[in-house]
Amino acid sequence: MRCAPFCAGLLLAFGFAPLRAQDGPGTEGALLFQLSPAPRAVALGDAYAALSGGLALFHNPAGLAGAPTSVSLAYQTLPTDASAGLAFSAFRLGPGAFAMGLQFLDYGSIDEVKPDASGLLGVPTGVKVSGGEVAASLGYGVQLGWFRLGAAARVLRVDIAEVSANTAVFDAGVAANLLGRRVMIAGVVQNMGRPVAAGRAAPLPLTARVGLAVRGQPAPGRRGTLTFELTSRRSDLGGPGPVTAGAGVELAALWKGVWFLGRGGYRQKASSGDAGSGLAVGGGIRLGSLLLDYAYQPMGVLGATHHFGLTYIPRR
Repeated sequence: MRCAPFCAGLLLAFGFAPLRAQDGPGTEGALLFQLSPAPRAVALGDAYAALSGGLALFHNPAGLAGAPTSVSLAYQTLPTDASAGLAFSAFRLGPGAFAMGLQFLDYGSIDEVKPDASGLLGVPTGVKVSGGEVAASLGYGVQLGWFRLGAAARVLRVDIAEVSANTAVFDAGVAANLLGRRVMIAGVVQNMGRPVAAGRAAPLPLTARVGLAVRGQPAPGRRGTLTFELTSRRSDLGGPGPVTAGAGVELAALWKGVWFLGRGGYRQKASSGDAGSGLAVGGGIRLGSLLLDYAYQPMGVLGATHHFGLTYIPRR
């Protein structure tokens, strides 16, 4: 199959799974949904299920209930010549908030390799092949007393060499405010839907997340947020996968009318074959209605990933 070595190379480069996973029937599709989509989430160890805002569209749509009107753009560089990015907008609608987003993942290009007559060795053809993924998302979150409920729907398109496939994807989440909204607990199930069949059917990366966020304001012009999350993703064999943990901290300080934010986080590796480091750092600057974010994550021998984001939040 033409896309097999291509997909295997991507998994190895991005560190999503060991290369051996390509041999099993449970190998997951939709690499796009296995990426942290924006700098803030990356720098917080991807522990974002209990946080609110427009970015919650990609982590837990229940968090959209607390989202202000905003427009955001994000871009990230990845190993080899791959890249990814997104654009989304959120706005208040009725008792909650509505968000829509567009994500992309460009695989870059790789030398095409076909099996030889024995089927054991690969033979380069001299042709470059490329591919990518695009997803359009809609989500809504609503506040009901202490509780928040949210749902999101996406349409995913995958292109690998000359093969294309589409599928529908759904998320559903819940969250609860405690202690005057200083503490948030949340749970979400992501990536529910039919397998994506680009070359061969591959199940979506069905994921369950349970998260906790604690916010504090120790002094005027000073804010802090701690996040923690447990995640389980479908295993190679189709059943529940191992539970991994992620945690992050964000500190914000106001100085001469400008908010300065520092972030750090850690995400436990799902397997020993993951190439990426679990550590990530980042920060941001908010001046008026504009927020500029950045995150950095080492990827071992593959180098590092850089994540950039720009958000516009109109003043009330």
